[in-house]
Amino acid sequence: MNDTAIQVVYVTFPDEDEAKRVVGKLLRAKHIACANSFPINSMYTWNGKFRTDAEVGVYLKTTQAKVATLLDVLPSLHSYEVPCIVVLPVSAVHLPFQEWIKSSVE
Repeated sequence: MNDTAIQVVYVTFPDEDEAKRVVGKLLRAKHIACANSFPINSMYTWNGKFRTDAEVGVYLKTTQAKVATLLDVLPSLHSYEVPCIVVLPVSAVHLPFQEWIKSSVE
């Protein structure tokens, strides 16, 4: 994959305030072009106990060249001990949107 290929990174946060704080830092540093956030209900096992929590899911849009930086920076900005940070495959993208993302993170 080339460095200018568009990537979507999915991250969950405990609340909207933390999501906005982290996304703001990533935008100012030009690590991402934009983000979409949405409320989610998460169900999981942590330390042997079943949990259900309200969280905020965020899609971060960036380029392949920025993925390693995000994987390095995000854990230090996040309050979770083990944050969910997942790079999702992108099989196609609208060319004008791709160009805007590339220009936004350069």
